[in-house]
Amino acid sequence: NRFPDIDFTDCYMNPIMRKSGLTPDQLMRSRLYMLLKEREKNEHSVAIIGNDLPTRNESELLQILKTAGLKIHEITSCKTYEEYQEMADANCYISYNPAAVAGGEMLSERLGGEHLYVPFSFDYEEIDAGFEKLSKTLGIEIPDFSEKRKACDAAKKETLELIGNTPITIDYTYCTRPIGLARMLLDTGFHVEKVYVDTIIGEEKADFEYLQEHFPELLLYPTVHSSMRFMAKREIGKGLSIGQKAAYFENNNHFVNVVQGGGMLGYDAVLHTLELMREAY
Repeated sequence: NRFPDIDFTDCYMNPIMRKSGLTPDQLMRSRLYMLLKEREKNEHSVAIIGNDLPTRNESELLQILKTAGLKIHEITSCKTYEEYQEMADANCYISYNPAAVAGGEMLSERLGGEHLYVPFSFDYEEIDAGFEKLSKTLGIEIPDFSEKRKACDAAKKETLELIGNTPITIDYTYCTRPIGLARMLLDTGFHVEKVYVDTIIGEEKADFEYLQEHFPELLLYPTVHSSMRFMAKREIGKGLSIGQKAAYFENNNHFVNVVQGGGMLGYDAVLHTLELMREAY
């Protein structure tokens, strides 16, 4: 009441209510957009929501949207509060972080427009399905990704020839699909030893069961378990880690220093991950 020119919203976590309702992460990502005020929709405008980092220009998502001539809003590129408010004119809200889905649905209900979830994935079929759904929703042409697949296969071969049998560890802070990443690398022939992950999200259930059957020697470690304080190695590791927590526990100097997917999506996530692995090695 004292400061009517300032917009306020609640954004807090309740530590005694962690077993029901939205998680703190989901709540935060939804509240980031609660201050948007309703305005007239622009059918040529879309908003990418729920990300900590800007979507990479190399991602197929941005390439598809730019080719279609759409105006793209993203909170990470807003320099002023007015630019932030302009996100409300989007006719479609696009999320690719699972924790942002609830926020996207809230936006759709509150401001109108359609929410579309395009899953982050390392699986070619799932990548294609996500972009096909995007193209149909927006009424735009879907590109041919056959050359992208060939580029990914070539990058896998190049990276495997370089890294060889080097032990690889992965953790969940690198991206939302660490189990899917482990599956892709193991199927390619990489020597993935461990994945540091606290929960297996529903989207990863199929990959988890596949790894149980085909790679039962893969070890999973929960980072939040109290006994994990004894797990960090003192001697310098000789492997390659993907993610900061894996690098910490393994004491590896060679690691991919990326969090929250680094703005990657689609085939770009496959290509850039392999590129970062080569650099780290």
